[in-house]
Amino acid sequence: MRRSPLRVVVLVVALCAIAACTPLPEEYPLPPDRSLVHGPDSTLSHGLVLASGDTAWWDYQVTQPALPLAVIKPEYTEGTRSREAEGKVIARFAVDSLGVPMMTTFTIVASPDYALSAAVHDAVARSRFRPAELHGRPVAQVVEMPFNFTLTK
Repeated sequence: MRRSPLRVVVLVVALCAIAACTPLPEEYPLPPDRSLVHGPDSTLSHGLVLASGDTAWWDYQVTQPALPLAVIKPEYTEGTRSREAEGKVIARFAVDSLGVPMMTTFTIVASPDYALSAAVHDAVARSRFRPAELHGRPVAQVVEMPFNFTLTK
């Protein structure tokens, strides 16, 4: 049975209209992340509940955000340099109330190359931060940091 092109177009438009009118869920499910776990009390107003049971706050929820004590400079290895790997690596991790990155929460949000991600992981593990403060009290904070890798020619 052969369908006319007009009939196909009408069918596609009707399906798109039905899909557009379908109600969206109240909350979108977050991608699975083993390190940053959402507990029953974990909402935007309460921060994130970590797998350890501690709460880590987002930067907009604290009165003083966590800041690196020194510039975090990942090593550009010769292998990545020879492959001419470049780009931006975005890492997300929690910094505890002592200013130490919690590497169990470390995750890569975006990366063009695995070796660049590994270099960022090693650099973050060696770094230290001034801990975030919430009303004068040191607290854990989720930090999202970009790292740019560019080759100088």
